[in-house]
Amino acid sequence: MSRYLLLADGHFSRELCPSEIEAILRLALRLLGKNSALARRVAGYYGGKRSAHLAKAFGQASAGGPFDGFISLGDNFYDWDNLGLDSEEKAAEARELKHLLLDRFDLHGKKNIWVPGNHELGYLNSSLAPIGPSLPPAANFSCYREVYGPAYGIRRLSESFSVVWISTAHIETLAAGPQAGGEDENMAFLIRQREEELDFLSWTLEHLEGRFFFGVHDPGSLFSPRLSSILDRYLPKLAGSFTGHVHAEWLLKLAKLYRPGFRSAFKRYKVQFIPSIWGIVLPFFFWPVGAGWAELSIDGDRAEFLQRSIGADKRKRINL
Repeated sequence: MSRYLLLADGHFSRELCPSEIEAILRLALRLLGKNSALARRVAGYYGGKRSAHLAKAFGQASAGGPFDGFISLGDNFYDWDNLGLDSEEKAAEARELKHLLLDRFDLHGKKNIWVPGNHELGYLNSSLAPIGPSLPPAANFSCYREVYGPAYGIRRLSESFSVVWISTAHIETLAAGPQAGGEDENMAFLIRQREEELDFLSWTLEHLEGRFFFGVHDPGSLFSPRLSSILDRYLPKLAGSFTGHVHAEWLLKLAKLYRPGFRSAFKRYKVQFIPSIWGIVLPFFFWPVGAGWAELSIDGDRAEFLQRSIGADKRKRINL
């Protein structure tokens, strides 16, 4: 039997605030003045809470090991401005954080899969609200490959199961069409990237032996007509889809009410949501909620998905 650890949306960083979800804290520090005594106390309190939470989260997750590999569903990087890995400084930090993560779970040299997220590639989008979209810079794709590996690909986990993944950017952002302001060259790259990834997906699934798990960061990608038309042809081979991006399952339930067809799409593509290891920080409530991770066990032609929650003995077990 082989076992894999699944993480999503850690937004790891040396910074105090790793994610746009914590905008309320950034605003509070700005109003208080970053160098004031009160601001230092707030930052210290919050930083201590975050460190304690991540230590507990990693302790609980690693207790389920050892693992034969790791599947990241994206947004390991924080990048407040959503510019992605657009500088050598950011790439160096992402590389450092990646190795720290692999060290913590003893995953060096194992079957590790890195699905791109919007924070690594550098674009805004949301399954909950139309806050974007924006176009990811072409340069961020090459930088992503240098740090994490291919933005799309296939990895065989066993004789019976493989993981096939693609990036989210070319699906969610291109629906808006070209933007003004000199984006033509970048748009041309993204169109080529989209065609390349979807052609790869179609050819791979046509020739694939056994069943597959599909990985993509944002579940909203499943609304792409091109993507869904490909997946629909191979539903008998589809064992399950893994997504992240929404951070917490209770937010995902809101998304299913907010976006028509979300519930049916999740059922059709057998989506198994991976909650954020960091969770959600609600305004004026400096403690993460809804945090978790998942584990995938494969034994012959059987697979089991186990969703875990941080700080609670809550388990969601699904036979795939």
